[in-house]
Amino acid sequence: MLTIIIPFKDKPNLLKKCINRIANINPLIPLELLLINNNSIKKKTYQVIKNLYKIKIFKNINIINTDDPFNYSKAINNAVFSSKYDKVLLLNNDVFITCNNWGIEICDLLENKNFGCIGIKLLNPDNSIQHVGINLDFKYGAREITDEPMFNEKYKNINYVKTKAVTSAFMAIRKEVFIKLGGMNEYIFPLTFNDVHLSLKAYESGLQNLCITNLTAIHKRSSTRKLMKSKMTYNFKRRLEKVMIKIRILYHYLKNT
Repeated sequence: MLTIIIPFKDKPNLLKKCINRIANINPLIPLELLLINNNSIKKKTYQVIKNLYKIKIFKNINIINTDDPFNYSKAINNAVFSSKYDKVLLLNNDVFITCNNWGIEICDLLENKNFGCIGIKLLNPDNSIQHVGINLDFKYGAREITDEPMFNEKYKNINYVKTKAVTSAFMAIRKEVFIKLGGMNEYIFPLTFNDVHLSLKAYESGLQNLCITNLTAIHKRSSTRKLMKSKMTYNFKRRLEKVMIKIRILYHYLKNT
């Protein structure tokens, strides 16, 4: 059983494609769908939402409405706390799953109490590797790992790579772990780097973050943030959050040396 949390603001075609992929590529488990609606205004968006209730694969569908200015961390925290199932997947509306049986494999790994944040291999639209984990980086704050990882023999049927952090474009985590870690930081990282910060908290608590490399999805990068990036306040907050994650990374290294 898995709760899928998808934030969105309009972009009805993206939302429809994202959810259709979830429904049509069998996850082999019951699903709950929580949609975080950030003040959408297009009629087509609400038509897409209305049609979701016809999809039988979702055992429960809820819409959580939020207003501008959008605080991603706060919205995700509220959604996770209200989720019905203990296993939770944070998913961008511009991520399109491409592999069968993805849901049951994610949930099987989440049964392991040693694991924290779990991601999968994300591909660019041209099928080149976009993400198999995140490296900490003092210049950029965080940098995606794009090298093909080696097979790990610990799981014969699942290839995975250990990593310090994974992106919340596709991040699975147990609800109890999310709450124990204090969720995402709504005050310091309301827009960006909240996934890196959450991953670091999981890692520092003794949990192992990882990316599954035989499960894939296409990530149409930044499609959900194009409108926000045009705003001066977004750019200022983004620069401030980059400074703060660098400080947090320094703390991480000092704490673990």
